[in-house]
Amino acid sequence: MTIDAGNGGGPIELMRKVQGKLERMDFDNCVVLMDTDLPWPKSLPKRVNKTRIHYAGAIPCIEGLFLKLLNDPKYHSVQHSSQKCKRHFHKKHLGEEEKYDKDNYHKIFKKQTLLKQIREIPDFARLLDLMGVGKCE
Repeated sequence: MTIDAGNGGGPIELMRKVQGKLERMDFDNCVVLMDTDLPWPKSLPKRVNKTRIHYAGAIPCIEGLFLKLLNDPKYHSVQHSSQKCKRHFHKKHLGEEEKYDKDNYHKIFKKQTLLKQIREIPDFARLLDLMGVGKCE
């Protein structure tokens, strides 16, 4: 499994990056987790389904999903914008510079917490299923 950051941009830019990478590299499957704070074009699902790409949305952003996984008491997806989620996550859990080191995520996401959240957060369970991780129990 290879994990790569999209490094910003909207849904169309991200999908172009992913499709370009798939053309250059040999992957059986690709899962793209995109923020939902920017609207996805209606044509995107048709375009995506013609390739080996599966997509899932993080509400409102990846940091929002992280806060939900961590069961952060100040997080409520209905009340927080993407920018508020990003600020809170980076202030409380993982700093702006630390986010680029994949090993730092092991420190805050404990296996038992994630296993519990599979049952609590259907979108997380779907994401794991798309990645072929299964139940993990």
